[in-house]
Amino acid sequence: MKDRITGLTDMHTHIVCGIDDGAANLRAMKKMLEMAYQDGIRHIISTPHFMPGRRKFDEATYQKSFALAQQYMEQIADDFDLYQGNEIYFHEQALPELQNGHIHTLADGPYILVEFNPQREFLYIRQSLRLLQERGYRVILAHAERMKHLNQIERIEELVERGIYIQVNADSIMGKNGHTLKQLSRQMLRESLVHFVASDCHDTTKRPPMLSACYRKIAKRYGEHMAHALMRLNPQAILEGKPL
Repeated sequence: MKDRITGLTDMHTHIVCGIDDGAANLRAMKKMLEMAYQDGIRHIISTPHFMPGRRKFDEATYQKSFALAQQYMEQIADDFDLYQGNEIYFHEQALPELQNGHIHTLADGPYILVEFNPQREFLYIRQSLRLLQERGYRVILAHAERMKHLNQIERIEELVERGIYIQVNADSIMGKNGHTLKQLSRQMLRESLVHFVASDCHDTTKRPPMLSACYRKIAKRYGEHMAHALMRLNPQAILEGKPL
């Protein structure tokens, strides 16, 4: 029997229902929360898509669904916590929306989670991330392994050297998103270019809220210290608003 893994933090999720393409309804959200807890996840940051200029974000619905999720988590266990956030699709309106408070930072702290169209060129990504940094945000690039023009490890190294934090999806590391993404994400791990591993969960089947199998894989291949940092220690820094 495998040792039970617990105390994990999932910092990129679409687990709050009725907001985006994540949990479709209350029933799905409850099931996803149950699965997360059973998998050893104890802290979750809700990061529904915020897509300025493309899709309207309904704050009232978010708050209502978020409160329902919190209530259900309290029924599951006392040591199960939920925090607000957004996954920000970068657009020219993203910065004004951030500054006027319409976009949630992660756990109400200095960190933000940012995504781009997977086809975006490297120069655009680098310049956009720098712009956000200059406004004082600690910037995390969501599922960096999925970016077409970041498939050269030197470009990821450059972003890290510039102070950008890198998040990789657990499914990519486990090979569920194809051989190419598995190879790239594991190369990033080998070269210490990953700061966070998250589920990026959207449902209970194809993209579930599970991290423990990936934790074991990373611990076996790269050491327990790395798995602990990527799924416990570093995400805790987000929750506390502290630097890594």
